[in-house]
Amino acid sequence: MADMINHPAHYETAGVECIEAMEITQGREAVKSFCLCNAYKYLWRHKNKNGLEDLKKARWYLDRYITMQTEDDKTIRAEIERICKGDSE
Repeated sequence: MADMINHPAHYETAGVECIEAMEITQGREAVKSFCLCNAYKYLWRHKNKNGLEDLKKARWYLDRYITMQTEDDKTIRAEIERICKGDSE
């Protein structure tokens, strides 16, 4: 049975997930914004369309955003620490 929340087959081509290709072609910040917009969309429509499935999809997009933001925050903190130590590059 297909996992329509975490890995819908129609969002993968040749082993590449659409959202991963989006990050490469559109940029990380654009994908983060897309995740928030999609979460909003699924929350908005859940009562009138797919109910619990849409809520799970909204959660998936929020989780993806949170993961990306957490990674970005760690990168920024590491860069600040490097600069404060006086390291060049």
